[in-house]
This record gives sequence, C-alpha cells and structure tokens, in this order.
Amino acid sequence: PAADNNQSSSRRIRMPWWANPVADGGLGDIVDPITLEPLAASDAAPFELPASPPLKTTSDWFDARALAAYLVARGCFVHPISRREISAADCARLDAHLRALGERRICVAAAYEDQSRPNSGTGSAPEAAAHLQALAASLAASLFDPGPPSRP
Repeated sequence: PAADNNQSSSRRIRMPWWANPVADGGLGDIVDPITLEPLAASDAAPFELPASPPLKTTSDWFDARALAAYLVARGCFVHPISRREISAADCARLDAHLRALGERRICVAAAYEDQSRPNSGTGSAPEAAAHLQALAASLAASLFDPGPPSRP
C-alpha cells in the first residue's frame, strides 16, 4: 500500500504557478478584469501589466489574449483599470508573451504604432488599423464562444 501512495503522488498533475493560492505565489481566486474569469482556471500563463508601477496590485494580471483583443479592438492603449497610458515597450512585452503562448494572429505593437503614427494621407495607417481591429474582434469572439455543444 505504501508503494501505491508513492506511485499515485508521483503521477499527480502539477498545477501551473498561477493556479496556486496567492500566499504560495500564485494568483488564487484573482479574476481577469476583462473576461471576469478566474486566472487560475486558464491553461495559459497570465500577463502582468502593472496598473500603477511600481506598486503591485491584483489589477496587474490579465488573460493575454483578452487584453490584446481589448487594446487593439478599442485602438486606445490605456490600462483597463488604472487608465494609465500603455507604452510601446508594454505592447512589445505583450506580443512576446502572446508568441510564447503560440498566438500569432494579433500584433499589439503594430496596432500601437499605427495608432500613434500621424496619418500620412495615403490611407495605409487607417487601413492597417482597421485590419488589426477586425482581427482583434475575431480573437475576442473566439475567447467568448463556448464552441459546439458537447455530446453526452
């Protein structure tokens, strides 16, 4: 019987760090401010975007895909909670995080640059922004789509 306990404990699935209680360095029951879903339930590592650097708050953590879709679809690059301006470096960090998750459909840094670039009169910046906003809307829809009903 003791051998069985050792085998079963070695086969336990290890929880990702963010699923651990806050006291243990995880995010516990903190919810994503955009989706209102618990970050601990996500299969993807959350993204840290400080609400008010250098202070640490529970409003610093987001579902990266939801945050990217939110920022690009709105075309307004401010923190969703604190309303502080988000920098180009923040956008580049978010893009790197998205790429690490395998998400390649959206580029927050490009949308940020398009938004901050004065219109050259060629129409290319507004067209690029519209394209990125359409991608963001598609990504956001896929985040909230429950998918096909499961069979019993």
